[in-house]
Amino acid sequence: MYIIKTISKSKKDSTQNYYTYRLMESIRVGKKVKKRTLLNLGSDFNVEQEDWATLSKRVDEIIKQAPSLFTLDKDLETIAQHYALKIISAQAVVDTTLNDEDRYKEIDTTTIKNSDIKDIGIENILYETIKELKLDAKLKELGFTNIQYNSAIGTLIAKIANPSSEAKAYDYLCNTSAINELIGCDYNKISSNSIYRISDKLLAHKDDLEKHLYTTQKAIFEYDETITLYDLTNTYFEGGVEGVEKAKRGRSKEKRSDAKIITLAVMLDSSGFVRQSEIFDGNIGEATTFKEMLDKLKVPQKEKNLLSSHKSLLDFS
Repeated sequence: MYIIKTISKSKKDSTQNYYTYRLMESIRVGKKVKKRTLLNLGSDFNVEQEDWATLSKRVDEIIKQAPSLFTLDKDLETIAQHYALKIISAQAVVDTTLNDEDRYKEIDTTTIKNSDIKDIGIENILYETIKELKLDAKLKELGFTNIQYNSAIGTLIAKIANPSSEAKAYDYLCNTSAINELIGCDYNKISSNSIYRISDKLLAHKDDLEKHLYTTQKAIFEYDETITLYDLTNTYFEGGVEGVEKAKRGRSKEKRSDAKIITLAVMLDSSGFVRQSEIFDGNIGEATTFKEMLDKLKVPQKEKNLLSSHKSLLDFS
């Protein structure tokens, strides 16, 4: 097993060349020795050439379940495990011609070894929920590219299953979750910048997405539409928050008078489903701007009257 470097021509400009890398092996076929590509490593393969032989040998050991005499660098070991798993998955073939008696064999459970263990339970539930809400189809309808679509689905699942920053979400998708097995996307091949930028893309389509989700939820649960709950809260920023126009000095619910804040508004129906949300300036007031908030949330006049009369507030701060 060895790695080679090849020159490929650009499809966009035939005069431009770029390098790609492959993991190869030599096999004997009769009296001849032939080369076979085990894995295309792509053009962004960045392992130093002096480590190619070590990496190839380690991949071979993992596939053959042979013990390693030396401990590899952590990053190199991670790469080797990743490549070995891809080769094993590609070579896994189910023989459908066998009968049940031949297909199932007795094994010694004490000899079973686990490797590359990843989560799949909550990911499966969330992905099925996304499909039930037809959110996957909506993203494609809004013109999301394949990378943007996978980044959006992955980010939504990561933020629910393991709430954290974009950096932690990317690490979760690459190293902890098996969501790639469900949607057929290898997040190790997606740039972390795609995960960082996808929130802005989703925010740009916020109104369309909220309207779609609310309409779909109504159809699934078959309930009457009645707006009854509305509330504002705010959250603060650390630092100077340069460039964030909505960040203003205001009355912080977290008692952070030293920090700039933004106001978050949400409107729910009587069943607890979010109809619409909005982000407002941090110095906006609740009592004096109630009508203005409803106008920005595009609530019909009959529902404004209902809200004003009942004054039903949900404090989620």
